[in-house]
Amino acid sequence: MGNWKFEMYQYRQAIMRMRLGESHRAIARSGSMGREKASALSEVASRERWL
Repeated sequence: MGNWKFEMYQYRQAIMRMRLGESHRAIARSGSMGREKASALSEVASRERWL
C-alpha cells in the first residue's frame, strides 16, 4: 500500500473533510489515504492556509 498514486480529487476531498472537522483517523477509514499522509497534508494545508 505504500506506493499509491494520488489524484487531485483525493487531496481535495481530504482537505474538504478536514475543513468539516473530521479526524485523520476518520479520513483514513474512508479509504482515501492513510493517517500519516493525512497528517502531512494537514500540516501543509494549515501552513498554506487552505483550512
